[in-house]
Amino acid sequence: MDARWPLVGRQEELALVDKAFGAPDTSGVVLAGAAGVGKTRLAKEMLAAAESQGWVTRWAVATEAAASIPFGALAPLLPIVDEAAEDRLELYRRAAADLVRGAGGGPLVLGVDDAHLLDAASAALVHQLAQRADVFVVVTIRTGAAAMPDPVVALWKDGLAERLEIPPLNRADADALVAYRLRGQVDGTTLAGLWRLTQGNPLYLRELILGGLSSGALSVVAGVWWWDGPMIAAPRLVELVEAGMGELDADERDLMEFLAFGEPLSAGLVERMVAVPVLAAAERKGLLSVQRTRQRVEVRSAHPLYSEVIRGQTSALRAREVHRRLANALEATGARRAGDLLRIVVSRSRSGGSSTPEQLVGAVREAIALDDYHLAERLARAAVNAGAGIEAQYLAGQTLIGLGRVQEAEQVLAGLLVGAPTDERRAQLASTRAFVLYWGLDRPGEATAVLQQARETITDPGGRAELDCVHAGFLVQGGSGPQALDAVAGPLDRAGTPDAEDRTVLQALLVATPALVMIGRSEAGIETARRGLDLAGRLGEQMAAPWASLRLSMDLCHAYLAAGRLDEAETLARQGYQRALGRPSPTEKVLWAGWRGQVARARGQVRTALRWLRESAAAVQRSDCFPFPFMPSVLGELAQAAALVGELPAAEMALAQADLFSAEAARRYHQQWVAAARPWVAVARGELSTAVTLALELAGQALDRGQLAAHVSALHDVARLGEPARVADALHRAVPGVQGRLAPMYADHAGALAVQDGSALDTVANAFAGIGENLLAAEAAAEAAQAHRVAGRRASALVSTRMATVLAATCQGARTPALDLLTPQPPDLTRREHEIAGLAARGLPSRAIAERLVISVRTVDNTLRQVYAKLGLTSRSELRHVLNQTDSADGFPSKAGEQAEIRVGRYS
Repeated sequence: MDARWPLVGRQEELALVDKAFGAPDTSGVVLAGAAGVGKTRLAKEMLAAAESQGWVTRWAVATEAAASIPFGALAPLLPIVDEAAEDRLELYRRAAADLVRGAGGGPLVLGVDDAHLLDAASAALVHQLAQRADVFVVVTIRTGAAAMPDPVVALWKDGLAERLEIPPLNRADADALVAYRLRGQVDGTTLAGLWRLTQGNPLYLRELILGGLSSGALSVVAGVWWWDGPMIAAPRLVELVEAGMGELDADERDLMEFLAFGEPLSAGLVERMVAVPVLAAAERKGLLSVQRTRQRVEVRSAHPLYSEVIRGQTSALRAREVHRRLANALEATGARRAGDLLRIVVSRSRSGGSSTPEQLVGAVREAIALDDYHLAERLARAAVNAGAGIEAQYLAGQTLIGLGRVQEAEQVLAGLLVGAPTDERRAQLASTRAFVLYWGLDRPGEATAVLQQARETITDPGGRAELDCVHAGFLVQGGSGPQALDAVAGPLDRAGTPDAEDRTVLQALLVATPALVMIGRSEAGIETARRGLDLAGRLGEQMAAPWASLRLSMDLCHAYLAAGRLDEAETLARQGYQRALGRPSPTEKVLWAGWRGQVARARGQVRTALRWLRESAAAVQRSDCFPFPFMPSVLGELAQAAALVGELPAAEMALAQADLFSAEAARRYHQQWVAAARPWVAVARGELSTAVTLALELAGQALDRGQLAAHVSALHDVARLGEPARVADALHRAVPGVQGRLAPMYADHAGALAVQDGSALDTVANAFAGIGENLLAAEAAAEAAQAHRVAGRRASALVSTRMATVLAATCQGARTPALDLLTPQPPDLTRREHEIAGLAARGLPSRAIAERLVISVRTVDNTLRQVYAKLGLTSRSELRHVLNQTDSADGFPSKAGEQAEIRVGRYS
């Protein structure tokens, strides 16, 4: 195997073999497993380990070609043997003795690969060798081999050797292997696809990756590895899979073709198409996987690559016939299960047949529910051509939204309002079209006009209220949370009454959830999000607002974060991401990757945050999915995380990309994340006073708009940046209006820091750590240590320092002004002197420093002279050594320990 492919996930097996080497009653190990799981690689690793401990090693490989030749597999290791010249038992003993002498007299470790293919003489000799005290045998066998030599079976049955079952790699080890080979971050969808096809088989994984690299399908986009297009097995991998399946007779190939094009199939359906004896024989050969899920028994290929290879070998004409038979069999069973209609329509289409308009419309709905917008779009076009009417056209518009083709979606939806038969349908069409104009095309004025025009044609109060709620959603995204809540108060008050329209209530909940979080009522936002998710589930995706469940889930995650409920936020984001990996459209995965990044940054896991945020940003860059007006929030988080680890170029690039998004109302809400990142990017530049100014400006703007959550967060950032006295009172005044665990902690932190109360800071550090905010906890503990030192409490300072150090170690190399307190600082420098000295040490000339800090060059030079006098220095080069700076202005220096953390974090 390529030396660049490490042995991963086999620590337990290696430990067991190491134990067996030292056991007096064990003379070998038998490694059993399916083809490609890594038995040979593991056996060779064992021989290499034995050789390093002084054992002599020999290696033999059994093959089908040598199986008919006596001693065929071991012949290269033996002197010439005349099998007919002497007693057979004596022959084996002499051959064993000769083999040991040929190895220098032992002790000997003999490795035999594919021992299930050994000829009888070689198998008997291996058994004979295993009985010697000076020989240890390591043999590999394939699980499920049709025939196995009796002496090989006797190795573990007679207790001479330990038999170890070698399973495929688990998901974590398989992902680690891919990341190691590609030497970089790998997109989650790519990892999921590789896992789905290989199921952790290292050989299949290796060949699939090498094939992808060779074809160019596997490449780097925006620093992340992606697989572009379908994962097609390369010829070498096809040959390996064919060998694993073995020879198929005509009936078995029919069965495998049905599974390849239709799996999973119910057992009853398969039995209609294939004779039961054929099924039984295929199961014995290991071609099938039969699984029971609740009341259903489903049949699949034993390995996903079996179906991949079979599909590639099936001609177009034969595939049409298979699809025709599948459709007929499904219809004969009554198509009672969810998804059956979609499968029938697709199979009919691929067999050259046709479906009714009603069937096509139903199939489109099922495809949309599965998030398969490419398939849904094709079926919707067929439904429109079949005369399915306005319903098919509306569904076509929905599929185009899902595909990110929003301009086409607008063209389709624009012509439907006039022909809408009911007020309910007109409201639904207007809401969807406004959604496209506002979110997809960034044309908020036109979106508002569509709602107003539709409102004038609708007489039903419920329909008009629904449109009002949609417009209120625009107010939220414009940053006007209080006004939006006022606009939806009526529908929310009527929720649960007989005259309440469910769609209107749902639209109101879609508005109320983010608005409540914005104004600081995160716990109330959690409640409305849960109500909305329940209602959206009862309405169904076709009747609910576009992506209603997804939007509510995202807002719920935000509410959890704002409330300081990180565990719940992390669970929600992780589950959402895993669910999204099984869907064809990238939209959900991109969103949840962004939220996973936000949760990780909140925990202080800044490099893990960078991984998720880069995946989210890169996915938008490479895909044809929805234009994502929320991208400023992802890019803002990315900039902040990069700044926290000193990756200044990456942070500044993320800010520049965020600035490319318009400042229209549709984007304004998500620009908050960008504004929150700017102070920390300034810190990474060494511009601490600029950072404080930016944070104060954000706090003021947020307060003016009624955005209390952003207001208290920005005020807390000012305290973290070293100016707690300027914000402590304001934070205490704001706390009563803000729900959740975090706001009181922010206020306590600023208050304790302002008066340098070490004990109170210790309490705050423990409170932050208790909810998983490890970076904030580490900062508070470091500040507590400083306060204790100044007060002369050395023992308390040591305890706080120890806590800060432990917490900081979980933050993956994060650097903040508070954490810098853990590093000895030059004595007697004021904050301004330290800031100017730091910029000078990074190589910036006086004029550049003056421009950054908005002060005069004279002030810079005078300050530097004061610094030199205090430190006993004469030049900037000496200053650089004293302050431990790098030779560039690109951020914090990287220490050896931080570099090690980077390497670990990249694949964590």
